[in-house]
Amino acid sequence: MSSSTFEAFEDNLCLTGHANYREWAKRFRHDCVSRCIWRLFIAEDITSKPGRIVGDCKNPRAASVDKTATRNNRRTRMLPRTQAQYRAERTLSYLHDRVDPAIRRKIQAFKKPSEAWSYLKRKYRKPEPNRLEIAQKQMEELDPSACASLADFLTQFTHCRNAIATAGGHFLESQSKLKIISGLKPEHVARLNREITFADISRMSLEEFTDLLTAYEADD
Repeated sequence: MSSSTFEAFEDNLCLTGHANYREWAKRFRHDCVSRCIWRLFIAEDITSKPGRIVGDCKNPRAASVDKTATRNNRRTRMLPRTQAQYRAERTLSYLHDRVDPAIRRKIQAFKKPSEAWSYLKRKYRKPEPNRLEIAQKQMEELDPSACASLADFLTQFTHCRNAIATAGGHFLESQSKLKIISGLKPEHVARLNREITFADISRMSLEEFTDLLTAYEADD
């Protein structure tokens, strides 16, 4: 296949897989819109609207050739190789050269640009993480050692826990206490072990527990 009919993709960015699909798809679509070929990738072919030039560009000059395009379409409608087929082949060639060589064999199996585009979308697009997943990940990555103080850690922890709740999730008090204990300095853990039992911690509300730890830090 050859894409010599079209100019080279703006920066020769090629799809290599899941890692760069979103960036590649965004730039490829923008490029196709500017070349008036994007509609072929969303299943609007030239035969469905014979009086209209296929494309997304709103070029005033396009209107002047609508009638000519309609006449040409009528003349070629009965030919084995229609204008629509020719344009589809050129567009597929353009897509073919914008993907990694390892992906090109799959592209060659399609007859329509829209089918090839749908395949790439199903194969390589990862779903956007939802708000709950983002909040849970922030809680998971919360590192006490990166916080300026215990009070700072507790503030960030509360923010993450509230974000999880706002997104419709739950971070139980028992989970919260374990997360907080895992972030305590050794001297604070030692003081807890001296002064209270695990059963005492279990009976405390989360607010009571964090108040106790804040008092420990104030004593330092």
